[in-house]
Amino acid sequence: MTGRSVPTALLCALALLAGACGTAGGSLPPAAPCPTPTPVASTGRSAVQRYFTAVREADRDLRAPTDQFLARWPSRKFSRKQEFREELAAAADTARCVAERWRDLQPPDERFTAYDEAVDIVLEGYIADMADGHEAAETRNVSKFRDWLAAVDRLPGALEATLPSIPAGSPQR
Repeated sequence: MTGRSVPTALLCALALLAGACGTAGGSLPPAAPCPTPTPVASTGRSAVQRYFTAVREADRDLRAPTDQFLARWPSRKFSRKQEFREELAAAADTARCVAERWRDLQPPDERFTAYDEAVDIVLEGYIADMADGHEAAETRNVSKFRDWLAAVDRLPGALEATLPSIPAGSPQR
């Protein structure tokens, strides 16, 4: 080894310390905090209707950012392009915020506790998966991106599986 030769591993380690390794092409900002949701009235004659209206809107809104992302990038393959990574992070962050808003909905009365708890379990997992989506974009991690895609694909079935816990006679039934 000559005095000018430096092992590649040492160069990468130094680059990591300097913040250059793994961020070529621009880095992404950390996930932004979610906006504070507007509370849904949880008492009164029409509380059940308002609750299920909020649930339907959350279900629609939860799928929209990932559906739009996948429509824009239909190959379902990870890309190291900055634009792809920015859009992946934005879709994951938006879906995470919608999932958090939905998780925080309070059921209108005790009849809906089992349904609310079942949905919350699905949403907690999805929130973690969406954080992984942001991390995949930030770190260019293809495995995390594949895990994120699998979570997006599982969501409709997971939510469908919670429907039997809705009491009979409810607006969703």
